[in-house]
This record gives sequence, structure tokens and C-alpha cells, in this order.
Amino acid sequence: MDDFTVSIDDLDFIGQDLARPECVLCTQNGAIFVADKRGGVTRIAPDGSQQSFLAEGREILPNGIALQPDGSFLIANLGDEGGIFHLYRDGRLEDFARTADGIDL
Repeated sequence: MDDFTVSIDDLDFIGQDLARPECVLCTQNGAIFVADKRGGVTRIAPDGSQQSFLAEGREILPNGIALQPDGSFLIANLGDEGGIFHLYRDGRLEDFARTADGIDL
């Protein structure tokens, strides 16, 4: 592997108009989920179409994301309200973990 190289011409770019897609999850069916600075998660389908799931009523700044079995997300929030939040695809946002051992996350 010492001679392994990749050039920019070897790469394909996907997604458009994404806002700080810092955390990326790839699924077995080819969908890609990315954290979205606009306040949630954006799904990029294998055909390139996109759908955003954004929190309603509260501002969050997603960093890490985890896809849940029911299709919702756990989100590590870097915004003013730190902690882990549960985001449902309909925009509902609930506290999941705000403290650990009595210390604010």
C-alpha cells in the first residue's frame, strides 16, 4: 500500500447545497445521511435526490449523527443547548441526554 495514490480525477462528488456535512453515514441500500448545519440531517439517495429532516421550533447545530432503527436520528448538538437530541423525520426534536453525572453536556 506504500504506492497507493488517489487523484482528484479518481473521485466522484455527490450532494449539493449541503451545509457543513461533517458527519456522514452510509447505509447498505446506498443512501447517505449527513449532518446539516441548517438544523438536522440531509439524506442523499442513490439517485442523487436529497431530502432534509430539520428540527422545528429549536435551533441545533448537528455534529455527530446516529440513525435509529425507526428511521429517526440521535444528534450530538454543538449549539447553545449542548447534549444529545432525538430528531424525528417530521421535525420533532426531543431531549435525549443533556447531562452526564450531573454535568451539562
